[in-house]
Amino acid sequence: MVSIEKLNRKIFSDFLFKNISKQSINASDENVTPNLGISLNRWDMLLDTNTLIDTIGISPLCLIEGCAIATNGKELREFLSKKGIVDPSIHAIDLSDVPKFYLSHGIEMPDVEFFQANAIDLSSLYDDSSVNLILQDGILNCSPPITHPAIMKEAHRILKPSGLVFSGFTELHLDSHKSLTYSEIASKYKVPVNSNAANLASLLNSMEEISTEQFEELRSDLSGMTIKDKENRYAYVTKIGIFEFSVQLTQFQKLCKNIGFRIESVDISRGLDDNNIVCDRYRMIVKKI
Repeated sequence: MVSIEKLNRKIFSDFLFKNISKQSINASDENVTPNLGISLNRWDMLLDTNTLIDTIGISPLCLIEGCAIATNGKELREFLSKKGIVDPSIHAIDLSDVPKFYLSHGIEMPDVEFFQANAIDLSSLYDDSSVNLILQDGILNCSPPITHPAIMKEAHRILKPSGLVFSGFTELHLDSHKSLTYSEIASKYKVPVNSNAANLASLLNSMEEISTEQFEELRSDLSGMTIKDKENRYAYVTKIGIFEFSVQLTQFQKLCKNIGFRIESVDISRGLDDNNIVCDRYRMIVKKI
């Protein structure tokens, strides 16, 4: 038997190890699985980027939400430097202790002050209206849809007036993939499931432990499939057990409007995600109003 907590840590460790390879990706190549450098390059191509960046000042506080790649801070600092911003404070948050993992593999995370925290509640770190710029490059694809309103509301709270969110997410083309509902999984495998899970381990978080054989059967069967919730929102199950959530453009637009954001610029491209699934990539500059 193995504990669900241990499985959760193992899945995230595998996810971070996979991300090590992204650090050497050419930031101009949109035809490969992107990293923050590629996204920043796409944001930089938008017509309004320079004008909007000018509004955050010369010494802004910047926050990267979901910092799973060691070079993120360095890439953001280089991007801002090209805009004449030479003295930014760059913070990063993630649910896990990402720097500790990378240091165990001899990799440092330069140019960033890291905090282990959840993007839905940053009250212990940031006061209202205290951050100039937030980077959300993929965090919505890694987070259950039920958490998206809370993530965006908290971003709105901590942003200064007219503060910016650089938001990047993908809408997956999953029509050809087999799908199950959460209730069908519970019935087929005779396990209680959490419909707000972010990976296979947290899917089973009402259990304290599970046999290795049963978990591996579940992972083998569900890998490459999609799970559909009651709102017809889809999560793709990756080989390592991470869920990749498809984010629809119309849903994000509605969410921004309801919370008090205005979408200033949009970049749309098509490519392949980490799992070779065709996806539409949206990179937006969103302003607090």
